[in-house]
Amino acid sequence: MSGVYSGLQARIKGACPYAIFVPCAAHSLNLVGEYAANCCTVGTEFFNFLQALYTFFSASTYRWKILSDYLTNSKNKTVKRLSDTR
Repeated sequence: MSGVYSGLQARIKGACPYAIFVPCAAHSLNLVGEYAANCCTVGTEFFNFLQALYTFFSASTYRWKILSDYLTNSKNKTVKRLSDTR
């Protein structure tokens, strides 16, 4: 999207040559955090295991019911899928 030659940045520069492109700091910070987290293999394996656990239980309503019944005794605990953006 911010391509120098054919992206939005190039179109804005074509309309106004004095425009300055400033990259999104939140997106850059998100990328730094993502790459930093991928360096930790133990953490990556842990979250991949949680995703596999969620996939296993969410694939069957019967299994999800068993998990829900088991977790009813504990306070506010549930299994959620990993975020697609992080």
